[in-house]
Amino acid sequence: MLAVTGAKPLWSSCVEEMVDRHLLSLPGACQSQRVSMMLVQDCVAQHAGYLTEQLLSQRRTKDLAFWRHVAMYLAWELSDASLPQIAAAFRRRDHTTVIYARDRILARVKADTIFRERIDELRELILSIHHGVVARISRVERRCACGNRIPSGRLVSCSARCYVQWRSTLSPRHRAPSPKAMDRAFECRTPIPAA
Repeated sequence: MLAVTGAKPLWSSCVEEMVDRHLLSLPGACQSQRVSMMLVQDCVAQHAGYLTEQLLSQRRTKDLAFWRHVAMYLAWELSDASLPQIAAAFRRRDHTTVIYARDRILARVKADTIFRERIDELRELILSIHHGVVARISRVERRCACGNRIPSGRLVSCSARCYVQWRSTLSPRHRAPSPKAMDRAFECRTPIPAA
């Protein structure tokens, strides 16, 4: 789903366990219309391949910090908690950490349509669990322009070679692709393996 290595699928048993945990955390058995932060933390941690405790830890590795920011952003968006409450739920001492995470993810969502789609998928998953819709979660198989399947942890290509070719079509700054590059963004010159 999201473009970071190590992302793992959520299986139905994990989803059922998260629903049970979420329902127990709600006062008055599912009367709340807003999502609990515990559910957001569980879903994001499971999707990223981490334990919830790791997501809440003080470790600041790049991958873990990224997923923590995603979780803070989704908690801000889906729960009715204030910024200090979100910071406390993530074991942070200051609400400015949540502001930084929110602004960083918002900027990336605005700039990157693929990332926006991944966040939308994760948001829909969290909301479906919140509303009690527990079903087997199937992933849409994505394909590279060369025809190969794109692994879930990759952003745009099936291999590092395809990615290097895709990356070379971007403008020199690698931040905003040129219009011509956007037309060829998924173009890949890797030969399709013989069947």
